[in-house]
Amino acid sequence: MKHLIMGTAGHIDHGKTSLIRALSGQDCDTHPEEKQKGITIHLGFSHLQINDELDIGIIDVPGHKNFINTMIAGANGIDFVLLIIAADSGIMPQTREHLQVMQMLKVNKGIIVINKIDLADDELLEILELELVEFTENTFLDNSPIVKVSAKDGTGIDELKDEIAKLSEGIQEKSKQGIYRQYIDRLFSIKGFGTVITGTVLSGRLHNTDTLYLLPEKESIKIKRLERHGLEVTEIQAGDRASINLTGLDNKEYKKGMLLSSMPYDSTNLIDVELNLFANSNDLPLWSQTLFVSGSAEASAKIHLLDKDKLKPGETAFAQIHLDRYIPVVYNDSFIIRKSSGDITLGGGRVIDAQPLHHRRRTEKMKGALKKLAEGDLRSTIKLTAEKHIFPISLKDISFKLALNYNEIKDIDFNDENDYQVNYKDNNDLYFWLQPQLTRYYNRVRRHIQSWHKNNPYDPNGKTFDELLALFEYPKDKKQVAVNWVINTLINDEIVEKRENTYAITNHKVVFTVETNKALQWIENFIKQSKMKTPLWSEMCQKSKYQGIDDKLLKHLLTYLVRRGKAYYIEESYIYYKIVDNCRITLLQYLYEHKEGITVSTFRDLINGNRKICLLLFAIYDIEGIVRREEDYRFITEKGRRFLETV
Repeated sequence: MKHLIMGTAGHIDHGKTSLIRALSGQDCDTHPEEKQKGITIHLGFSHLQINDELDIGIIDVPGHKNFINTMIAGANGIDFVLLIIAADSGIMPQTREHLQVMQMLKVNKGIIVINKIDLADDELLEILELELVEFTENTFLDNSPIVKVSAKDGTGIDELKDEIAKLSEGIQEKSKQGIYRQYIDRLFSIKGFGTVITGTVLSGRLHNTDTLYLLPEKESIKIKRLERHGLEVTEIQAGDRASINLTGLDNKEYKKGMLLSSMPYDSTNLIDVELNLFANSNDLPLWSQTLFVSGSAEASAKIHLLDKDKLKPGETAFAQIHLDRYIPVVYNDSFIIRKSSGDITLGGGRVIDAQPLHHRRRTEKMKGALKKLAEGDLRSTIKLTAEKHIFPISLKDISFKLALNYNEIKDIDFNDENDYQVNYKDNNDLYFWLQPQLTRYYNRVRRHIQSWHKNNPYDPNGKTFDELLALFEYPKDKKQVAVNWVINTLINDEIVEKRENTYAITNHKVVFTVETNKALQWIENFIKQSKMKTPLWSEMCQKSKYQGIDDKLLKHLLTYLVRRGKAYYIEESYIYYKIVDNCRITLLQYLYEHKEGITVSTFRDLINGNRKICLLLFAIYDIEGIVRREEDYRFITEKGRRFLETV
């Protein structure tokens, strides 16, 4: 069955509510205040099942000028409209304003209904019909059917139903793709059920087992029951008027403008828009203060024109809107702007970037990007979103920022030679990065490894992944991706290769001469023969000079021995590897048998060493994680036990 939403529009007291009652048999004015005053104040809801293939939800909006914001909230998400004009009154201020609002909210189908024909003669009706043809010219209602009815005596109601059915045939249901979004237009409690909210489903679909999020707070809410037109269902979808029985939401937590979503995406207080002024509006200067309305969300707004110094009535411009609070709008949402006093509607438009950068300067590059966003190409929108970030950003993160369903965009082909962004697969996700940033870090990593080789000519290995992380001024998770990306690019370009757990320049070779080998052998033997007495650096320098080894070569060869596992370097001291290895086993075996732990003095006696080397060895074993310290005692760890089992 096709599900569509029909809205009403028109001036107060032109019979919108009575017409809906005549069509559906249901009264939309359910509040005592509405009954008492005889006018619609709140949104009214009903439905009309034309046949077995077509079910229409109906939103009845207030016509009074003081409730235009309520009317805008109700018009959000409708598929077509009945523009209702009383035969005895004709075109009135809110007739015009409602039509302008509907047009700005991208409603593009409708029927013109002349109501109360029982109060006008044929001549008056003929004149009004001609006025309406002229009034709707160059609007979405141009050449739309005009139906004359009397909600009071039922004249023309069947003909109107036929026209609704005919119009509905040419209207496609809203796409069920995308994330689930629904503004809350009513919230109330029912005894025995709890909190119930109602609203029009803007996009996506929702199953009764899904989790919802209340935006902008991002609180998770569970569903108890779903209803469409008073009947319980297991699923609701875009184009439905839905009621949801929720748990986890107290009525006191509700604020006007809240939205339910299947994704806890970020709300915003800064948006880029395509803005259009009504033809009967006033000029809009470079900066202006207005009221912003989208769905049921409202905020005070400062508008900054981006491609014009002044916006004239009937013109369109790009603008950045600064809101006084966060609201859950997303790309392509429609909005209305009104005078800050809230009494005159000025125009409206659509959001083209819900997470923009702050445009302090109106550059040509920025204007070009806005033009691409306005054209609505999803691929360009995603790439322009990526371009705002100097660090790598994933397609999943972008889908979150744009409130898009990741599964619906993950197969888009983003490969493009000579593009400003490049892309890269990591952990089954696609990442974007600005080419200048990739080039910058590509060169930085290459130079860093080259510098390491220059300072360590006798070490065949290069820098570890963790050491390269320190070169990137990014958040930790972005660093990981960036280093992977740069390293893989350097490897593909055959500039870098992996050696053991390090990355080295491909053409870096260690060359040992006879003299160098002799020096290396002497240094290793010197450390070995020092046994438990760790030599001072000054002592090593002095004795190595007698062997023709200068300080620079000594440092290079010591680093080489440490890298090759022939010596340990800790707290500016060098210890021969066999001493560290043998003492490790001795210590762990002792701790395995002595649950009370071991002190430095006991360990000193155990290995027949001195206090200094005991403290150095403990420092090494602490770093390895095979022992743990508690005050003056060391105890074996689980890692130490596992190590002992392998010996």
